[in-house]
Amino acid sequence: TISDVTSITEGIVLQRSKDFVGLRDYALYDSGALAIPAWTSATFKFRSMCASSIPLIPCIPNVSWKSNGPDEALRANTQVGHCWPTPGSTGRLGIALSHGVIISHLTIDHLPGELAPDISTAPRQFTLWGYHPIAPDDPEIEDGLVRLAQGEYDIGSGSHIQTFPIFEAAKDLNLSFVAVLLEVQSNWGSLDHTCIYRVRIHGTPI
Repeated sequence: TISDVTSITEGIVLQRSKDFVGLRDYALYDSGALAIPAWTSATFKFRSMCASSIPLIPCIPNVSWKSNGPDEALRANTQVGHCWPTPGSTGRLGIALSHGVIISHLTIDHLPGELAPDISTAPRQFTLWGYHPIAPDDPEIEDGLVRLAQGEYDIGSGSHIQTFPIFEAAKDLNLSFVAVLLEVQSNWGSLDHTCIYRVRIHGTPI
């Protein structure tokens, strides 16, 4: 019936309007999270290449174009160009969380492959560390940093938004963390720079 079709359509629209991850993000800039400069890699500076063949448009060599800072990776806007670029194939992003959190998952967002100008700049191998100012005495913990997760963002996956659980051993510590450090150890081939569109941290606030 028409009412059934209307109900199904409204359900689809409602579902698509929601974030399908369905987990609160404690690394969200708009909720108070911030990048930690001392823990974070430099921002890549884009430059003109003077390769334009468009008539009447002059090319100015060695001009730096404005790049987004690391806080861009903590925002919900993941449209083309709204990423934080860092030089080379590796990088670090330190994040002061909006709350102390017992962390359960990490989510990394990138563009879908068909929309990305250069998918080779997507992060690949990564490690997530959590910072606890009074971490227990444990040989696996260095300067308050606890290794929480390690994995690979897969550009061949069916989803460009990928969520990873933290290690069971880290869960067993039952610690709340006030900050995290994401280490990107490789990307998908670009030697120029790596683009991080969004990093999310999920868990239970304390």
